[in-house]
This record gives sequence, structure tokens and C-alpha cells, in this order.
Amino acid sequence: MDAHRDVVCGYDGSTESQHAVDWAAHEAELRGVGLRLVLGLNWPQLLLAAGQAVQPQQADDETLRLARRTVEEAAEQVRTRHPRVAATAVVEQDAAIPVLLAEGERAALLVVGARGRGGFRRMVLGSVSTAVAEHAACPVVVVHPPGHGAGPPATAPVVVAVDGSPASAAVLAFAFEVASSRKLTVRAVHAVHLDPLMEQLELMSGAGPRPHAAASSKLLAEAVAPWRARFPHVEVIEETVFGHPVPAIASAAGGAALLVVGTQGHGDLRAALLGSVSRGLLHHVSGPVAVVPHA
Repeated sequence: MDAHRDVVCGYDGSTESQHAVDWAAHEAELRGVGLRLVLGLNWPQLLLAAGQAVQPQQADDETLRLARRTVEEAAEQVRTRHPRVAATAVVEQDAAIPVLLAEGERAALLVVGARGRGGFRRMVLGSVSTAVAEHAACPVVVVHPPGHGAGPPATAPVVVAVDGSPASAAVLAFAFEVASSRKLTVRAVHAVHLDPLMEQLELMSGAGPRPHAAASSKLLAEAVAPWRARFPHVEVIEETVFGHPVPAIASAAGGAALLVVGTQGHGDLRAALLGSVSRGLLHHVSGPVAVVPHA
């Protein structure tokens, strides 16, 4: 983790983005860095949605003041709940995607809500979460609103999807750093997806998935070994799951404190295309999902 860069959280005044702020504030406190709450105020889009045929420079100053006050109130709540976190409020007059991507160039971490309509008419932060996760220069955590209940238990693991590619190193580093700071277990998961015809042939032959399970165990052990050595105090569980990576990994990540995936990468086993399924996991996993870019 970069201890010299702030955590940045996209905020739009919605309940969903407030969950993202809560997650980001806790993470900033653990890292010992500041937190920037950022709102992208897209004047042309707002005015078009409101049916106002005026130029951006003619926009209502009251709306800008409302935006600034709303973000500042959220920052003040962070400072109250997390006195050690220096929280600042930022309003940029541009669309959310370019604003957050520009912030990501100098941030340690971007945090956004999965979806949500904000307190300003027709502003939807969640509509940009996928684009930010896929294109940001730094890791992005997408926070889904909690379902029925209080969220994952305090002992829930950090689940990390491993495909054995060079991209896995950054993904594992992020997962172990988060688990270490939060005193959680790392559950490293590799998904083996066989061609349906091959799967049937192997079942008919009696071979079943055993050869692939052995190869997966070897892949996981080799990928995780450097991080076990670097973080000897972190408990690690290695697991092979069978099936298409999206449902298989999503199932393994059920109830996790965090799922960590990469934006791209190709493993040594057939169809272990972790990057190609990161978008699917963002839509199928109900807990927080961290997407780590491949350097």
C-alpha cells in the first residue's frame, strides 16, 4: 500500500454512496492517510435533465452551493467518527468518470458505490462504477449496499481470485495488505472451467476433475508462497472451485469481507481469464469488490 497517498471516495449524496464513504473512512484510518470525498458536478448533463436550455456558466449558483455543502457535511461526519482521518470535500465541475479517473492518478485507492441516485436530480453515481473500476490507474473498491442484516461478520475472510498470471502478484499483494491491516484470513481461490465436452469425456473415463485439481493446487501454492513469507501472521486458505469463474468465484466470495480481483490476466489453466470476468463479479457479488489494475 502507498502510505503517502490519500484514499478517494466518490460521493453523490445518496445512501449508497454513504456506504462507500463509511468503507473508505475505515480504510483511510487503517492506512493512516487522508480521505478525499469527491463529487463530479456535470453541468450540461444536469441542465439537460432539468430541461433548462441555458449555458453551463449560467447554472444556478445555489445548486453548486448545495453540492459543496452536502459533500462538506459528509466530510465533517467522517472527521467526527474518525478523528484521526483528515477528510476533505471536493466538488469538480465535470462528469463523474473523468473526475474520478483523474483523482485515481494520484490516489492510493478509489472507493465508489455500486449504484445509487444521488441527492441532486438525476445524478447517478453507480452508473460510472464499472467504468472507473476498469480504467482507473489505482485499485478501486466498489461497495454494494448491505442487504438484510449488518453485513459480513468481523471474522469474514478476504477472498482473492488467483489465475496464476503475472497480474496475480498485484492482486495478491492488495489482498494480503488488506487482510493484514484488518487481521483477517486470506482465502485464495482459483476457478477451473472445463469445456463442457471435455468435462463429459473425463467424467465418462472416470478421471473426473482430479488432474485439474492437482494442477490448480500447485498453481495456488506457487502464487501464494511469496505472500505467505512476507505476511507470516496472516492465515491463508487455498481453494480450487470448478465451473465458470463468475458464478464459481461469486459463490466462494459469499459473506466475504472483501473480494479482490484483477482487471486482466491469463492463467496457466484453460479459461482462467480473471480479467474478463471482473465486470461480471462486480454485478454478482453482494459485498465489497476490489479491482486491482495490472501494472
